[in-house]
Amino acid sequence: MKNILKQLESTNKPVYVELTDEAAGKRFLAEAENAGFRFEDGVKPTERAFARIMVLKNDRTICYAGTYGTMAFGCNDGGRIRARYPFDQT
Repeated sequence: MKNILKQLESTNKPVYVELTDEAAGKRFLAEAENAGFRFEDGVKPTERAFARIMVLKNDRTICYAGTYGTMAFGCNDGGRIRARYPFDQT
């Protein structure tokens, strides 16, 4: 998560995170919560379900990618950072 936080701070680009299974989704939500992320309405990540693609923003909000976000995840146009969870631990 440290690498992801550094990228958020230095690039100001959202990070689209792919979660491959339920175990990864639950771990990711817990890790995001521990790093201070909340949904835009203030709800803690662990209080909601995960989706296959989640988005982390530099203001420490987390959100669901939805249909357009999932399509955006597939595009490599430089407007976002794409990552697969679990992240590199560096």
